[in-house]
Order: sequence, then C-alpha cells, then structure tokens
Amino acid sequence: MKIRILRNSIKKHGGMLLFLLLVGILTGCEAKAPKEVDTSAASKKETENIQINSGGEPNKEEGNSSTVTASIKSDTEQGTNAALQGGSEEEGVNARKAFKKVLNGIIEQHSLPDGQPLDWNEFSDMAKNEFAIYDVDQDGKEELLIRYTDASMAGMLEIVYAFDSSTNSVRQQILVFPGITYYKNGILEAPLSHGTGLSGVDFWPYNLFQYDPADDAYHNIAMVDSWDKSIAENDFNGTVFPKEDDIDQDGVIYYILKEGEYEYKDPIDRDEYDKWLEGYIQNSYILEIPYVNITQDNIERVK
Repeated sequence: MKIRILRNSIKKHGGMLLFLLLVGILTGCEAKAPKEVDTSAASKKETENIQINSGGEPNKEEGNSSTVTASIKSDTEQGTNAALQGGSEEEGVNARKAFKKVLNGIIEQHSLPDGQPLDWNEFSDMAKNEFAIYDVDQDGKEELLIRYTDASMAGMLEIVYAFDSSTNSVRQQILVFPGITYYKNGILEAPLSHGTGLSGVDFWPYNLFQYDPADDAYHNIAMVDSWDKSIAENDFNGTVFPKEDDIDQDGVIYYILKEGEYEYKDPIDRDEYDKWLEGYIQNSYILEIPYVNITQDNIERVK
C-alpha cells in the first residue's frame, strides 16, 4: 500500500522533484567553486606571523623549519635584528657574520670555535641538530644558540654564544646538557644529563642559572633534586625517607644544593620548594626560541 502511494506521489510531483534536484546540483557546484584571494594581503599576514621576535615577547606561532628559515631573512631585510636596542647596526651585522662562521665550523669541521670536537661519525645527521639567533638574555643584542642532540648522551650539548665586538668573535656564555628552559628575566633551568634515581618520572633534576649583565654571563644558583618515597624507602646510603620533612605527606621531598655544595641535606617540602623557585622566576615567562635545523641552506640565510 505504501509503495503504491509513493509511486503515485512520484508521478504527481515528478517534475517538481526533478527541478529541485537540478537546482541543488547547480548550487553545490557554485559553493565549491574557488573564490579569489588577495594573495598579497595573505602573504603580508604570513610574513608578520613568522618574524623572529627579538624583543623577547612570546611567539604566537611556531613554524616548521622552512617557515622559521624565512623569518631569519625577512627580519634582517627590515633591519630589526641588525640594530637592536643594545647594539649598533654595524655590530649586529658583524655578530651575524661571526655566528655564521661558527655554524660553518660545526657543519664542515664538526667542531666548536675553541677547537673542541663534536661527537660526530659517518652515521650522524647534522640536520637533526638545531640553532637559533635570538636575544635570549634580553640585553638588546642577539645570541647564537646551538642545540646539538644527534650524538651519544655524553656528546649532547646546548651552548649560548654572545658576540664580542672587541675581538669580533663569539664568547661562550653557557654550555650544558640540551633542554634548557629560558625565562625572559634571565633565569635558565638546565636539566642534568642523568637523573639520580630517586626523583622518579615526575621530576627531573636540574641546575638553575641566572644571567648577570655585569659580566654578560650565566652563573649557577643551585642544583635541584628530589626524593620520591614510592621509588625507594631508603637512599643509596641507607638513610630512611625523612617523613618529618614531608609536611604535606605527598611522599616527595626536595634538595637545593647551592654552588659548591655536594651533600644532600636539609630537605624541604613542596610548598617551600615552590616559594624558593618563584623567588627567582617571579612573574616572568618562558621564551619560545625559534630554532631551525643546522643545514647549509639555513646557514646561508643568516645575513
């Protein structure tokens, strides 16, 4: 019965259905047709988004290697990186020449400016390592950052080079294991290459550094480590986990070893540790560094 009613309906309204079907097809084609785009405006907007932020404000977008590579060149053309607040335009140009020389030495001789050989063999891939040109210490002048990770654990390193205008060459500000967290106020968190075995997976021991504009260098404040009771009830010396120092009873205590100290003593609770760290970081924020791969093409784009 239902089938007979459907057939009658189709016979009665077939013309109208066919007309609506044709209108729908034509409308769909119109919707899918490409619209004209103002490519000049789009290109301008993209250039604005990929520029290196030498002023130290957080980058809103992180591009891939080719995107950030383009930014190295575009910022130089506009002169924003050649003459930052703390240096002349000539000094900025000379700094980039010195940085380029360092990068060529890494890719060609597999060594650092002081002659230190890098961990390199025929199976190494230099493009897996990274560099950036960025005012990381916020002194108004650019630094060269090298992150060398395609190596054995002992051969991995992260370096910050500043430009020395008196010698027209670079000067090392810091050399540590890769993975530095850079804060705008000059504080660095540099992870240790190996954990101590008691901190567990939720906390990795690190060194805290602070930039000093007086000598344009980073100085170690302390090494920070923790002891997670769930990992071990006793430390390597047989000492029992000090419950009296675990005030919030979360099973974790912290050690702050200042420069020159090597003995794990005077543990503190999480609240005291947070207050100590906040005293250095304060209201600062993490800088997003525009790293690119160490390739000949990327080096050539440094102008």
